[in-house]
Amino acid sequence: MLVRLPRRSSWKYSSRSRLSWWLFRLRLFRSILAAKRRRRFRRSFQRRSERTSLGFGILKLMVDFSFGVWYIISSGVLFSPTNRNMEVRIMIKEVNEKDISECVRVIRDSFATVADEFGFTAENAPKFTAFATTEDRLKWHLFGEHRPMYAYYDNGTIVGYYSLLLQDNSECELNNLCVLPAYRHRKIGQELLIHAFNSAKELGCSKVNIGIVEENKVLRKWYEIFGFIHTGTRKFDFFPFTCGYMERKLS
Repeated sequence: MLVRLPRRSSWKYSSRSRLSWWLFRLRLFRSILAAKRRRRFRRSFQRRSERTSLGFGILKLMVDFSFGVWYIISSGVLFSPTNRNMEVRIMIKEVNEKDISECVRVIRDSFATVADEFGFTAENAPKFTAFATTEDRLKWHLFGEHRPMYAYYDNGTIVGYYSLLLQDNSECELNNLCVLPAYRHRKIGQELLIHAFNSAKELGCSKVNIGIVEENKVLRKWYEIFGFIHTGTRKFDFFPFTCGYMERKLS
């Protein structure tokens, strides 16, 4: 006769062991979930950081671009040596016969401020540029002396002017460089002067000469900034001022 012996108690079958086993599995599952959450959070944070960095990068580019536009407009970077030729081609053009009357107006109005400052009038200085410039005179410069004549245009209106008189020994004289009073302090005069240097070089000139009102110290200083050297003075009976002479060698 067989007798069934009771099964030996084992940790697998004890209620306490089973409870510990399930608690262990629960803690393991929770730790796995927590690790997954941390990984998802890190990936999400990285993506947000990348988007934020991209946003800041785009914002920086926009700020830099806006600053560049502002700098170009306010400080005249278009008039810098690197961009000077491009701007000159757009704004400065050679004068034709149809522009003569407007050039006369610009010259007379521009030099009138000098006449007012130093007390020149049509009576005491009839040959001063503000009073002596006429259409016939400019036409003679253009067709008789074949002077290169250039005007600075602003929205189709002439606001500045200059001409070159070719001389001997590969030299030329810069005449009547002027800008209307309302358009001054915009570096237009500087652009005209640099354009004159380039035009003189193209004509084979190695030196540019100018004559100024010697008493006009501000104008003399302005020309000296661009490399002109004072060479002397001369007094004429028909002028109530002293004529000063300056020159600049072209490299």
